[in-house]
Amino acid sequence: MKNFGKNYLKKSVFIPIPASTKFKTKNRYELFSKLVSKRTGVYNGFNLIERTRNSFPKHGGGFGCSEYFALDFKVSSLKNRPVILFDDLYVYGETIDFISRKLKMKEVNHVECLFLGKTIFNDFSNS
Repeated sequence: MKNFGKNYLKKSVFIPIPASTKFKTKNRYELFSKLVSKRTGVYNGFNLIERTRNSFPKHGGGFGCSEYFALDFKVSSLKNRPVILFDDLYVYGETIDFISRKLKMKEVNHVECLFLGKTIFNDFSNS
């Protein structure tokens, strides 16, 4: 964990990946982002990526709809700061890939990704 030392965290920005709706994002991540910021010294970037239109959750079939990637990036001041993207669950990686590419297009040079869990898909076809 040497990459996440105190000096590194003080320069970094913590941004949660928006949930499928603004309401869910606020409920899940607003307080959590404040606590992470307070306890680690990382900048709270809760409002830096916002959903502009509500969507269906990915696991509910929302990934293919155009609203899923309706996001507003307010990250113009992050050019020389490491960004730590947080999502509760890694399923396929499309969301994190999309957001990472958008951040790099906005000249964010360093993006870290942090997840609480990963979906494991079992292939029972060979059983």
